[in-house]
Amino acid sequence: MNIPETYNYLVRARRDLWATLESVPDEVLSRPLLDGARLHCIKDLVFHVAVGGMLASPGIPPSFRCVDGRLARSLA
Repeated sequence: MNIPETYNYLVRARRDLWATLESVPDEVLSRPLLDGARLHCIKDLVFHVAVGGMLASPGIPPSFRCVDGRLARSLA
């Protein structure tokens, strides 16, 4: 496996996905397309994947948690 090449591919893919999502109107991303208990629209899915990845990475301290759909620092 070529690590630098794979990393560059993932960076480009993330950049392209983000640019695409930014160009889509909010009402389209908010449409209830998913039948999940917690995930109802594309915005929910993207947020779930992004926050899950951030909280699982070693760079995010454990004092940060998802609160009401936002990443927040725990005061406890």
